[in-house]
Amino acid sequence: MDVSIVLVTSPFGSMPNTAIINYVIRSFDLIDGLENAPIKIIFDGCKVCSEDRFKKGRITAASKLLYDQYYENLKEEWKEYPNIELIRSPDHIGFAYCVKLGLERCTTTYSLIAQHDRCFTLPFPYLHLLIESMEKYEYIRYIGFPTSKNITHDRVISCTYHLTCLNYNPTLKHTLIENCLYLQPLIFWFDSQHLCHRERYLKIYTPYKTLPIEYHEIFGLKAIKDMFLKQGDFIEDKFGQQQRNFFIYLKEKNYSNELIIKLFQWFGSYLCWMDHQVSFEETLQHELTAATTKIMVRHLHGRGFSLDRLKENVKLLGVNRIKNKSYLQIFQMGMNELADDENNNEEDDLGIKKEEVAVPLEKKVKSVEEDIDIGDLLFQQMEEEDNVDIYGEEEKDKKDIINNNEHLNLTTNKVTI
Repeated sequence: MDVSIVLVTSPFGSMPNTAIINYVIRSFDLIDGLENAPIKIIFDGCKVCSEDRFKKGRITAASKLLYDQYYENLKEEWKEYPNIELIRSPDHIGFAYCVKLGLERCTTTYSLIAQHDRCFTLPFPYLHLLIESMEKYEYIRYIGFPTSKNITHDRVISCTYHLTCLNYNPTLKHTLIENCLYLQPLIFWFDSQHLCHRERYLKIYTPYKTLPIEYHEIFGLKAIKDMFLKQGDFIEDKFGQQQRNFFIYLKEKNYSNELIIKLFQWFGSYLCWMDHQVSFEETLQHELTAATTKIMVRHLHGRGFSLDRLKENVKLLGVNRIKNKSYLQIFQMGMNELADDENNNEEDDLGIKKEEVAVPLEKKVKSVEEDIDIGDLLFQQMEEEDNVDIYGEEEKDKKDIINNNEHLNLTTNKVTI
């Protein structure tokens, strides 16, 4: 298949551990057609300063050493895979320009853009249909995969922004498989995992050259400049925000549906919508969002947890209660206990919200009662209650974990006492 992968990584709190990005790489196997795709892993550069500000590309000298070791670890772990290439930017250029760098290094017609802390969670056998759609409709630049943030985007377009000319237009809402799969118009450019036509995508970096002239007159030069991506930017923070603002402006000023549709076709952004109706009764019973699509990508949280947090949960619950429990269950049990003690306060005593808590990177935790050999951890988002290992592999026994503490074992997600 004529598709490559651009995977962007940058400094983060759990360096030099490679657990998160390795989990992301292996989740690509869930997408039919990506099995042997070329992967360009783009390492953003950074500037050494007095404190860590990862999103700004500023890190301490100590963190720089960890980031360098993270690169070396990943290089060693994937050295026998010729389809994986590691590319380092000498300077901090930000997510937007890391994507640009990766796309310029690819030779395929299509590319999958991926972030280092977001993984696929469902098998998807229809990548070829997405590519066929991009070949058929030359205005499509981007097809995103649904996350928890945009699974109600179809309703948001109609109910919040009143853009029914996009949502109920059969010439825009393309059906790929009847009652199963279609393309949902999208009015915000999310950075999360998405498929793109490489050449069309690169044109978003020069919007003033390709945006139809009538919109120059409507929005003005300043508004178009605000969409221009610079080094250090995230695409969704700048280009995506202005994309949504343009649609809001056209609707509020009562411009014609034809102008709105033409603007949409210039952006050419969609979500891959897999039909998944949830009844109102199920919503009430399970506290779900009544989404009409399945979540295909989840965020792997790595910043909101610490070794101290796990120690506190162990002390709070006691060793017997957590025996053979998954990390996810331990964290949830501990947080529920804290919530009961604090009248169901939404934050725990450390100010950590439930959705921000994630599996830690540390390999061993000591409680007051027992030593707990944890091994390398399987990262999962806190909100996933089913705790399903998408690879279906079995937990390794304790001896193997201890002997391989220096290496990655993504399948180990239970505490063994």
